[in-house]
Amino acid sequence: MITIEQNSVYENIPAWNVKIDSLPTDDIVKSLFDNTINGREFYKGGNEEVDYLIKEIKEQANTFIEEDTNIIVSFVKDSPKYKLIPHYDNKQILGIMMINLVDNPYSTIMYNSANETLYTSSNKKGDGIFYKNDIQCKHGFYNDSEDYRYAIMISINKA
Repeated sequence: MITIEQNSVYENIPAWNVKIDSLPTDDIVKSLFDNTINGREFYKGGNEEVDYLIKEIKEQANTFIEEDTNIIVSFVKDSPKYKLIPHYDNKQILGIMMINLVDNPYSTIMYNSANETLYTSSNKKGDGIFYKNDIQCKHGFYNDSEDYRYAIMISINKA
């Protein structure tokens, strides 16, 4: 299902490239969302294939961090021009995984403390990034396009 590369994406950053091997077709992914809102839209459920995939991902994500965790798996759609400024996650989050559901125009960016880009994750379907919540893992996203971004967001939180 999800594989995590051994080597980190950048020196001293606890972040790794990931891949998922089975995803719904692009048409199914795009049909999961019914709004054309600005910002981030979350899949609400109701597609049997996708709901089963979310359950499988959640079970596997429980093995990524050796602590009691609460896993939240979301399929998200980010609107054109959606921007998530460079930031650190709150202390309740242990790690985040973002995986592209389709070939996307842009993907997650890792920054240094001066907001300079250190690494940009792949924007290809099935590729993504896993990063632990750490002072070295400042991250953000800017969809500087006219297309939507579709991704799986896996939040690994303290139980």
